[in-house]
Amino acid sequence: ASQGMLDAAMRRLSASPALPAGAAAAVSWLPGDVRQVPLPDACCDAVLSAAVLHHLPGSESRAALMEFARLLAPGGRLLASCWDPRAKAVSKRGRLISEEDGGDGCSYWVAWRCADGSDVDRWYHLPDLGARRRLWLDVPGLTLLRSELDVDNQVFEWKRL
Repeated sequence: ASQGMLDAAMRRLSASPALPAGAAAAVSWLPGDVRQVPLPDACCDAVLSAAVLHHLPGSESRAALMEFARLLAPGGRLLASCWDPRAKAVSKRGRLISEEDGGDGCSYWVAWRCADGSDVDRWYHLPDLGARRRLWLDVPGLTLLRSELDVDNQVFEWKRL
C-alpha cells in the first residue's frame, strides 16, 4: 500500500463511530508487499484479506496465501474474500480483457469513479468460485475449511496446520 492509502485509511479509522475514542492510535500500519510481509513466522493467530487477492494474478494470489500461511501460528485462521465475476460492479462497469490484449478469460478492467468525477480502470482477476477453489485448494500449510459465494463475494476460510 502507498503511504497516501495508509494515511487515508488512518483518517477513516480515526473517524469511525464504531470504535472507542483513541482506539485507532493502537493500530500499527505496515506498508509493503502482501507476498513478502516483514513479520516473523507464526506471529499471527488470524489473518484477514478483504478485497485484495482479486487484484493479483492467480499465481501471485497463491504466493500471498503461502505468505499468510507463514505468518499464521499453528491452528490459526485465514479468511479471504474476493469479488465474484458476477458482482454487480463488474456487470455494470467491467470489461473482460480479450486474449489479444493479454486476458486469460477471467481478467477484467472495472471502471471506478473518482471524487473529481473521472473514471479510473482497476484490474481484477475474477475466476468463478470453482476455478478459484481449484487454484487455492492445496496451498502448503493450510487446510481449506470452506469456500462459498456470499452475494457478490467469494469467501474462503483456512486453518493453519
